[in-house]
Amino acid sequence: MGYPPVVIVDEKDKEIGLAMLAEAWEKGLYHRNVRIMVEDTDGNILLQRRRPNMAIFPGRWDHSAAGHVDEGMTYLSAARQEVTEEIGIPNPSLTRVGDFLMEKEFEGRKLNNFNRLYKLRITDRSIITPEPDEVSEIRWVTPAELRDMLSSDPDSLTYGLAYVAQHYY
Repeated sequence: MGYPPVVIVDEKDKEIGLAMLAEAWEKGLYHRNVRIMVEDTDGNILLQRRRPNMAIFPGRWDHSAAGHVDEGMTYLSAARQEVTEEIGIPNPSLTRVGDFLMEKEFEGRKLNNFNRLYKLRITDRSIITPEPDEVSEIRWVTPAELRDMLSSDPDSLTYGLAYVAQHYY
């Protein structure tokens, strides 16, 4: 699958150019990510397990949907696109929760990214249709179960989900 260039930003999240994701990871270029947490009316959280063939964090639990901000997109348009592509919800009504910077490394890739976290509240779980090319399974958890996952097996979570679990749940 070919990917478009991602938006490259400076240390203050100001757009300064474009690059392919592999180049951003190799050079440690700052770029943008979106992360979306879907919650049902009881406050349960939808997690997805990444496919084992994914380039980064294969087989780990991740946000309900997540992705990079590609060329020509805003944080919000990228978040809406990821929700639709990864879990099949068209035209999601997203609420901005917060922003955070992560500077990490995973298997030699420098993951320097500005993240915008959104929440999506749904009333009907049956509308979730995971994209099989990216999502190997889904799981609903309570906030307490998410915190337990973080404390008992942090390597089962992506860095972004671990951060969100620690700071927002």
